Amino acid sequence: MEVLELQDGFRTAHELFADLRRLGATIGLTTVYRHLNLLVEAGRADAVVMPAGEARFRICKPDEGAVSEQREQHHHQYLHCQSCGAAVEIEPPVLDEWAASVAEAAGYTHVSHTLELFGFCPDHEGEHTPAGAATH
Repeated sequence: MEVLELQDGFRTAHELFADLRRLGATIGLTTVYRHLNLLVEAGRADAVVMPAGEARFRICKPDEGAVSEQREQHHHQYLHCQSCGAAVEIEPPVLDEWAASVAEAAGYTHVSHTLELFGFCPDHEGEHTPAGAATH
């Protein structure tokens, strides 16, 4: 958790594992993945699967819903660079309302959603889609 809190942006489990090992931690990669998944389930971290299939993680900021009930109300959506992995949080104005109306019409409650957009940041705008990446 402490190493993830020190990061600026999304990091892979392998990157965090390498950071921990450099700091002298005797932890296994499986343990890193398990703890990252627990943080995501608890609403303390966000996870995104990049188009090539690799998961990246980011700690939620203190005001981003550490309480699960608040987290249900505030969803995180990101625009990710397919080249460098940089991410910016976006807030599509109608997505939450649309998701709520679809859920209500179907009789569902406590519905959550995710939206991940992928592209190339200004530093990498001339690059093409990486091999194996999904293009939708």
